[in-house]
Amino acid sequence: MNILIINSAPYTSDFVDPIKDTLNKNAVNFKTVNYNNIPFYINNYNGIIISASPMGDDIVGTQLPYYEWIKKSDIPILGICHGHHIIGVLHGSELIKNTQQEEGICLIDIMRDDPIFAGFKKTMIVEQHHNKSISLPLNFILLASSDKCKVQVIKHKIKPVYSVQFHAEKYPEILFNFLKII
Repeated sequence: MNILIINSAPYTSDFVDPIKDTLNKNAVNFKTVNYNNIPFYINNYNGIIISASPMGDDIVGTQLPYYEWIKKSDIPILGICHGHHIIGVLHGSELIKNTQQEEGICLIDIMRDDPIFAGFKKTMIVEQHHNKSISLPLNFILLASSDKCKVQVIKHKIKPVYSVQFHAEKYPEILFNFLKII
C-alpha cells in the first residue's frame, strides 16, 4: 500500500507527524508533500490523506485551486479538519465561520454504521480545534454530528471519499479503518 499525505500547513508538521507515526508503525509506505506541490501522478497512490491546519487559518479559498483534481479522482481520500473543509467546499458546501466553533475534547454521535467507525460505539470522544465548519455537500452522506457542529463526519455516496471535522490524526483507529477501506 502506498499513501500520499498532503500537508495543508507546510509551515508546521504538527498535523502530519502523528499520521506518519501511525503509518510507520504499521509499515505502510507513504510520501508527504505540501498542498502546493501535489504530484501530477497521484494515481500511483492507493489512498490520500489531507491534513488539518492550525485553528484560525483562513486559507480554504487560497488552497482550493490546488485540490480541484479531487472532483475527478476515484482514489480513496480522507480529509481531516481543514481537509474536511476543502472536500466540502469543492463539492458545494458553505464554509460556516464561528457559529459552530468547538475547542478541546468533545463528544460526537455516530448516526450511521460505516467501516470508518469499526470498533467504535455510537458516541466518540474526540479532540476538536475549529472555528469553521461546513454544511453537508451534495452527494455526501452525514455519518456523525455533535451538539455544536452538525457536519462532523461525511462520506461521498459513490466514491471512497471521507472527511472528518475532528483531529483524526490523533486517533490511529480511524486511520487504520481508512486503510482497511482502501
